[in-house]
Amino acid sequence: MLHAFNQKGVRRVLCNRHEEHTNNKNEDAITSMVFSPLAFMRAVDAWLVVKTLLGPDLLSDYATRHPNAHEIQLWPNGLKAQARNGDSTSRCEPDLVMQFQFDDIRSLIITWEMKWTWIMATNELLYEIVREQEAIKKAYPRSRRLIVALTQTAGPIKRAGVINIRWTDVHRIAHQLKSETFATPVREWGKQVSTFLEKAKQISFSGFHTLSVEKIKFQFTEQPK
Repeated sequence: MLHAFNQKGVRRVLCNRHEEHTNNKNEDAITSMVFSPLAFMRAVDAWLVVKTLLGPDLLSDYATRHPNAHEIQLWPNGLKAQARNGDSTSRCEPDLVMQFQFDDIRSLIITWEMKWTWIMATNELLYEIVREQEAIKKAYPRSRRLIVALTQTAGPIKRAGVINIRWTDVHRIAHQLKSETFATPVREWGKQVSTFLEKAKQISFSGFHTLSVEKIKFQFTEQPK
């Protein structure tokens, strides 16, 4: 799908909500385009992408380790958390759940809640995240857990254990990873995702570049008398 968007001009996933694809469908399509490729990578390659996205927010115990297996689940089924009325449980569906397994340390679960252009009040987003934390804790009681709020404009979620990332941050990291120094699957992910986010106008600012005077050629022409 990323190739179709970037190279064949497919743009339906960025239609506004009054057109064929509504905003929530946009979010689902974008989430799938950006993150489903990780499911088909080797665990170590997917891990490189993820730990670079998390940066200093990654738990220090995992920073230098390499996974031996991984699983990428989009909108996983079967998770439940306390309902809003507090008297029962109801379905809870995070956008993305990643599991990385290691030889000498507990597995790490990273839950992602995505928002594209949907303007959601911070307290409502926090409510969703709290429910997801509860559901994931029940489903993976022996694992270490992180949760990420990936948004365009929503205010930061000020809660312990919640990592706040912008889509512009994803663009910055993808742009870095398309370097030739990384394995081919990582480079291709970086290339396609950075291109997609540039077309979607989610571009990180990388600062002003200094011009080298030595490289500028001046040409003077004599004015006719």
